[in-house]
Amino acid sequence: MDEARRGIRKLNMDFIGTQLARMKLRNGLDSSEVGRYLGSIDFLFQDLLTSYTDGKKTENIHDMLTSAGELLSMLLFGVIER
Repeated sequence: MDEARRGIRKLNMDFIGTQLARMKLRNGLDSSEVGRYLGSIDFLFQDLLTSYTDGKKTENIHDMLTSAGELLSMLLFGVIER
């Protein structure tokens, strides 16, 4: 099981690295830092999403993707304007 998790983690990190190569990062951040941040979110995201939706089960894929998109937007771009 641990080996399968490592394989999935590597696939996720490879995907994140590919996507980061296409993005303009905020000044002062490098792709290694951002990759580690996004990889860390991976472990927490399901629990964060459950908390964000007050533990309600989503009725359909559209509701789940909408909530996930809202949460991911705040995680990636923050909530407070500078």
